[in-house]
Amino acid sequence: MIETVDRPEQIGLMGTDPRNENKVFDWISDVSWPDKDVMVCRDALPFIADLIAPAEEHGRWRPSTVMDGGSEYEDHEHRSSDRLTLTGPDLEIHESIEVYGVMLHSVEGWFVKHYMNHNRFATVERSSGYEMLRYGPGQRFGEHVDVVRDTVLAGRRLSVVAFCNDDFEGGDLVFPRQGLRIRPEPGMLVLFPSGIAFPHEAEPVKTGTRYAIVSWYF
Repeated sequence: MIETVDRPEQIGLMGTDPRNENKVFDWISDVSWPDKDVMVCRDALPFIADLIAPAEEHGRWRPSTVMDGGSEYEDHEHRSSDRLTLTGPDLEIHESIEVYGVMLHSVEGWFVKHYMNHNRFATVERSSGYEMLRYGPGQRFGEHVDVVRDTVLAGRRLSVVAFCNDDFEGGDLVFPRQGLRIRPEPGMLVLFPSGIAFPHEAEPVKTGTRYAIVSWYF
């Protein structure tokens, strides 16, 4: 449930679908600001639910890790999802998955631009690429921030989370400091600062499987 404090906005978008002979399609995303620095975009990525099936069929899932300074390791008590890298150099990704990285990049930039227009201090230059996360029953990502000291991830400025589905229980995105809880919806996009003022968590999934895509801007 999202409580909107600013007036709702709408963003009209148009794109081509490389899965269907580059057919042109258009749609409208409803944008709200439940916190002055948290932007929630409903129906932002109408194609994203279609990624679940090819990701499960062809994906090379790995356990998610946590980072602390220069160390990267598995900590299933704190973070217990699986991850699938969608974009990056020298990746061997099935073409049915790779096309979604192209589509994400072409659409997400519009929302990032809108966010920067809303907050003149939010200047970002490049994206990290995309990872898909899969949370089964009992899996979670405990409270954390996306900036990691003493690593290249210390340069993260803007975090982006996209939700692929909602046929699960639990798994809400929660910002304890802002008193904000966001229930995932298919195609929803959430943008927020990556730094220490915005700790957040993905609550444990109770039933079903939660799929999300994450990226960060530097």
